[in-house]
Amino acid sequence: MKLNKLNKTILLLKRYITLIFIILLSFLQTKSQDIHFSQQFSNLPRLNPAFAGISRCGNFTLNYRNQSPSIKNAHNTYSATYQQFVYGIHSGFALSYFKNNVGNNAFVQNNFDFIYAFHFKAFQKTFASLALQTSFFTNKVSNVGQIYSDMIYLETGITNQTSESTINQKYKILDFSTGLIFYNDIYYYGLAIHHLGKINLSQLFYVYPIKYTFLLGAKFEVDKSKNLRTDFYFSPNILFVQQSEFQEINLGIYFYKDIFTLGIWTRMSLIPYIGNDAVIFILGINFNKLKIGYSYDFATSKLFLKSFGIHEISLNFKINCSEKIKGKNTISCPSF
Repeated sequence: MKLNKLNKTILLLKRYITLIFIILLSFLQTKSQDIHFSQQFSNLPRLNPAFAGISRCGNFTLNYRNQSPSIKNAHNTYSATYQQFVYGIHSGFALSYFKNNVGNNAFVQNNFDFIYAFHFKAFQKTFASLALQTSFFTNKVSNVGQIYSDMIYLETGITNQTSESTINQKYKILDFSTGLIFYNDIYYYGLAIHHLGKINLSQLFYVYPIKYTFLLGAKFEVDKSKNLRTDFYFSPNILFVQQSEFQEINLGIYFYKDIFTLGIWTRMSLIPYIGNDAVIFILGINFNKLKIGYSYDFATSKLFLKSFGIHEISLNFKINCSEKIKGKNTISCPSF
């Protein structure tokens, strides 16, 4: 008898906590951080819009991220991007679609990006790209299909009846971002500023804090001798991200040999009590016109005991890309 009363008390407490959370989510200003992929360089325009068209080839990229597959209804993230360089106007264009689904449609984020990047010669041996990105977001918050405490009975299990009111709200936002990249045959560095200006298109107010992304990297060829090319490269990289109070630094290195790529990254939060977040292993295969990438996030925090890591897959298709076009003023940055 006492056990039944305790269970009912716990269920009632969960019910009120859930209700308070939904009320806050519905009526208060809501902020969030951007979802990003572990294979940062597989979809360059998402990392920095100035990368649009920088390879001088047409590219179509697909990304899928399964976050915490052992946890039911965790994050599932999808992305599709097409980019093209136009020689006559020295410009790159990109169209991108992004979707993130959390908690069995409890939160669904969709956004469409259009990017224009102007490419020019900055210094004697250094090129640059300056970009503007326009984005349209639709974020949906819903409790349809969710399970509340008053739907759970110890005797009969879960029912379809609840006293909670239905919530089905959409946030619509027009957003603007910018990016700048400098590069030569070996080095590259740049800065991206996302959510630079936001226009709220709905009665509800949803905020994306400004995000700053600084990147620095290089790609070096290793020769056994001056006259022998080994097709072996390595590429060290640094990524620093700040959004609201959140700061993150990513340190990584890629190794290239023939058609294979091996990468290892460490992702660290600069918030003291979080510290090192994950070690990321990346494996890529380059079939000239098709690149396939797989990555595994090994969480170094207690989250690993529940999530068992994060899986990510990328596909990149090259379109109309001859060796002559590919080698003209292009950037030597990682592929995955």
